[in-house]
Amino acid sequence: MIHPFEEINAAPMMALNNRASSGDARALASEITSILELSSQRARKRKAKDQQSYYLATELIIGDLFCNYRETSAGWLYRSLSRDSFSGEIVGYKTFRSAILQFQQAKLIEVWKGGNLKKTFSSKTFRKTY
Repeated sequence: MIHPFEEINAAPMMALNNRASSGDARALASEITSILELSSQRARKRKAKDQQSYYLATELIIGDLFCNYRETSAGWLYRSLSRDSFSGEIVGYKTFRSAILQFQQAKLIEVWKGGNLKKTFSSKTFRKTY
């Protein structure tokens, strides 16, 4: 599916700072996390600490998706996937990537990889094709 550049460019940042505050919101986040875990193909269980971090990551992703949804917008959020952008964050890079991948595999989100928009026509962006 092709999306207009303007929609994607206007997307707010997924800041990972919206936690479930009500009992119903926590129940929804827990249910979605359970669905994601059931659909995943893990060879072994996560450690208890890693499991808590995964639950937190899914809760924060769901929170940002709901808090940033507007009927007038296209529903996009952006997040840098650079490891450096996760330093000092409540959720680490590996946990976030794992959670996003599971959301994507469950077809709950669509991922569109961006790039360096400051150098739109750089030689790394475009290659010659013959």
